Amino acid sequence: MSIRKKKDRSANVTKKYVNDKVDKMQREIIQYIDTKFNELSINSNVDLSGITKVNELKIISARYGAGGKWKDITKELNEAIFEGCICVPSCNFIAGDPAPGKVKTMEVKYEINGETKEENIREGELFLIE
Repeated sequence: MSIRKKKDRSANVTKKYVNDKVDKMQREIIQYIDTKFNELSINSNVDLSGITKVNELKIISARYGAGGKWKDITKELNEAIFEGCICVPSCNFIAGDPAPGKVKTMEVKYEINGETKEENIREGELFLIE
C-alpha cells in the first residue's frame, strides 16, 4: 500500500471517529435537556412567579414623514414585532425619505395588552416597547 493511500485511509478513520464522537455528544446533550425539562414540568415546587407574560402587541396604524408627505409603515412595524417587543429606529430605512430635507416623525397607534396607546417618535429616536 502506498504512503498516500495510508494517509487517506488514516484521515478517513480519524474523520469517522470524530463524527461518531460528535453524534454521541449531541445525543447525550439532547437526553440531558429532555431529562431536565421533564423534571421541571413534573416538579410542582418550581416557583414561576418571576416569569412575566409576553406582551400582546399590535400596531393599529403607523406612518412616517413630515408636513403633507407621509408613508404608511403599519405593515413594516407589525412585521418587526418579536415576542411582544419592538425596537425600531425612526429613520429613512423603513420607508425611504418621504419628505427630503425635513425632520420627520414616526406616528404610531398601537394596542398593548388590550390598551390603546399613541406615540410620536422624532427622526433619529427609537420606538421601543420591551
